[in-house]
Amino acid sequence: MRTILTQTAWDANADTLPGFDEDLGWGIVDAGAAVAKALAIAAGTEPAPDPGASLYVNVTDLNTGTPLPMTSVTLVPVDANGDPLPDRPTLPTQTTGTGLFGDGTAMFLQIDPGCYRVLVGGPHKQSGIAPATSETTACITGPSMLDVQLDVALPTDPYEPNDDTASATPVTAGTTYKGIIYSDTGSDVDVYALTATTGDEFVINTESLSGQLDLALTVFDSAGNVVAQNDNNQDFTDDAWVSFTAPADGTYYILVEDLNGSSSPFNSYALDIASPVVAEQEPNGSAAVNGTSISAVDTANAQAVALGSAVSASIDPLGDDDIFAVTLTAGVTVEVDAETASSGVPDTMIAVYDSAGNQVAFNDDFTGRESRVEFTPDADGTYYILVTSWDGDGPDGTTGHYDLTITQLDTP
Repeated sequence: MRTILTQTAWDANADTLPGFDEDLGWGIVDAGAAVAKALAIAAGTEPAPDPGASLYVNVTDLNTGTPLPMTSVTLVPVDANGDPLPDRPTLPTQTTGTGLFGDGTAMFLQIDPGCYRVLVGGPHKQSGIAPATSETTACITGPSMLDVQLDVALPTDPYEPNDDTASATPVTAGTTYKGIIYSDTGSDVDVYALTATTGDEFVINTESLSGQLDLALTVFDSAGNVVAQNDNNQDFTDDAWVSFTAPADGTYYILVEDLNGSSSPFNSYALDIASPVVAEQEPNGSAAVNGTSISAVDTANAQAVALGSAVSASIDPLGDDDIFAVTLTAGVTVEVDAETASSGVPDTMIAVYDSAGNQVAFNDDFTGRESRVEFTPDADGTYYILVTSWDGDGPDGTTGHYDLTITQLDTP
C-alpha cells in the first residue's frame, strides 16, 4: 500500500526536483491513480511492488535494561559507504509508551530495504532527566530488530516512600509537587498530608507529564472519611481534578493512584494544590489575538491575584481576554494551569509577560487543547498572566469556563 501511494502520487515539483524532496515528500496523494494501480495488481495486469522491509528499534537504559519511551529514533538512508542518499526520505519517529510491542519500541514498517544510519536521542525533556544519544548503522532486507542502549540516569520520586498516611508527604497550599507512580513490585500509590482550617477552599489538579497514567484523586480526613474524589474530570484526558472546602480543622490526606496499574519510572505527574479560590472580576485586561499571535496586550485593568491562588473564570463573550497580575520572586519556578471540562471549550492559550511587556512564557495545547506553562522569573516583580482562546479575535475563537491555578514548584 505504501509503495502504491508513493508510485502514484502527483509530483508537483517534477519539473525542478523530480522524486522525493523535503518539501512535498513523494508528492500529493492521487487516490484515483492509487486505486487503479491496486486493482491492476489484483487483476495481474501489473506486477506487485517488491515487499518492503520493517525495522523495530528497542531502546533501553544501559544500566537497568528499562525500556525508554519518548525517545526519538531517526533513520537516514545511506549507501554501502555510509554516504547519505538525498533522493530517499529521512524517517523520524519516537519510541512507544505502551501497546503491543511494549515501552521503548520505535517501529518502521514497510520501508525501503537498504542501509540506514540510526540516530537515537532522548528521552524527551518532559521526562525530567538528561538525555543521551547513540548512532549506529543497520542494513535491512526484511523484518529486523535492533537493540539500542542509552546511558541515562532514570528519574526518581523525591517524595518516596509515601505509600500510606503514616509516611504521607507534608504539603502546603499554593504548591506543585512532581511525583512518579512506580514500584519494582508493579504497584504504587502516593499520599500527601495537607493541614487545613475550617472553611479553607482548595483546588487540586493532577497533570500527567509522561508515561501511561490514568490518575485518580481521593481526599479524605484523618478519620478516613472521603471529602472529595475524582477520576477523569475531563472528557479528553485521564487526569483527575477536585475542589473542596475543609469541613473542620485538621489534616487531610490526598491519595494519588494510577488506575492503569502500569509500572514505569516514566509515569510522572504534577500535583497542583491551590488555595484560596477566587472569582474572576471583569474587566481584567485585553489583547489582540490572531491564531497564536498575540499583540496589543493591555494590562491596565489586570486583576491582582496571589501566588498560590485558584481562579474560577471564563472566556465570554467571544474575543474576551483575561489578565491576572501576580507578584513573583526571581528563581522560584511557577506553574500556571488552565483546566477545562471539555477539550477546546474554550481552546485556551496562556502567555506570561514581565512588567516591561516582554513575553516570558507561552503555551497552547499542553493536554488536549488546554494549556499549561512552567517558567522561572529572572527578576522580582509583577508578572501578567494572559488567558485567551486560540484565534480569540477570529471566527474560530471559543468561549467557556476554565479554572486557573498559579502555584510554585516544590524543589526538594
